[in-house]
Amino acid sequence: MSTPLGSTLPPALRARLDGGAPGFANTAVPICTIDPDGFPHPAMVTGADIAAPAPDRLRVVLYAGTRTARHLSENGLITLLFVDEHGVHYVKARADAPPQPDPSRGDFCVADLRVASVLEDAPDPNREGGTAIISGIRFRRAGGGDRMTPPRRLVVGITGASGSILGVRLLERLRDTGVESHLVVSRWGARTLAHETGRALEEVRQLATASYQPSDQGAAISSGSFVTMGMVVVPCSVKTLAEIATGTGDGLIARAADVVLKERRRLVLAVRESPFHEIHLEHMLKLTRMGAVIAPPVPAYYIRPGTVDQLVEYTVTRLLDLFGIHTEDLSRWDGRMEGTRRTTVPGAREI
Repeated sequence: MSTPLGSTLPPALRARLDGGAPGFANTAVPICTIDPDGFPHPAMVTGADIAAPAPDRLRVVLYAGTRTARHLSENGLITLLFVDEHGVHYVKARADAPPQPDPSRGDFCVADLRVASVLEDAPDPNREGGTAIISGIRFRRAGGGDRMTPPRRLVVGITGASGSILGVRLLERLRDTGVESHLVVSRWGARTLAHETGRALEEVRQLATASYQPSDQGAAISSGSFVTMGMVVVPCSVKTLAEIATGTGDGLIARAADVVLKERRRLVLAVRESPFHEIHLEHMLKLTRMGAVIAPPVPAYYIRPGTVDQLVEYTVTRLLDLFGIHTEDLSRWDGRMEGTRRTTVPGAREI
């Protein structure tokens, strides 16, 4: 079901085009121009080849001398199809002028486009309930490297707070996403892990791409030059919370979190404590103002969980969402209530 959005790009799409979504540069964007006979001519560019300098403007880098570039020179018409886990958008645009040579790269040209119309496509809940786009067209560059896209690495810290299974399950889920996991388990984290899950520390370390000793201040993740998507501490003890908030920790988890903060990357702390007192709350407020995300592992009951595992999966999925790592391993809220059951409160009056 398509919804017209006018002649400007929706803010979320523009943010992705401006580098706000990890991995978007490695997403292929189908485009379509019109050949001299009036037939559509399909092609693809990458997310890294498109920028949005203004809400109603696009800039697209193309190979010079291609039919796509030639068609744009002849009639100026192009349609771009953005498909990823965030949604589907059809963008029709016109070129202000023929594509111009890119002086920095002789094989390329640049087309400046004015957005004519934007359509957002989404499943019709009445006919396609439960249907969702989970991915667009993604690719891996030759050699596994990408000069334009930061490496997809996530630092994972597991501390001594209760809830070790959350960290373990997050590591297991990351193995299917193409994101490297760089793990640190604190001394008390290893103790809690053994008590709550029965798993050996070495077994959990094997789930990660790389693991580090909790006191190793010379580890790769202790330097800002080691580029990552950010860090999640799950579960996060209030002791670790305090060390990060005050910059006083002498362990690798606190140091890695400090690096993430100073490099303005995403830091997510799944603080596992209840109830909170004033010092806990002050530390969380301080870190929130610094850009960290405080995400206590609070269960959601609208998924109508039948097992503890379902609650674990929900929490892990929501933590991954915060890094733009979207999976469809749980039922997401779609605005529809399940069933017709009502909870009756004695003495209440129905309205």
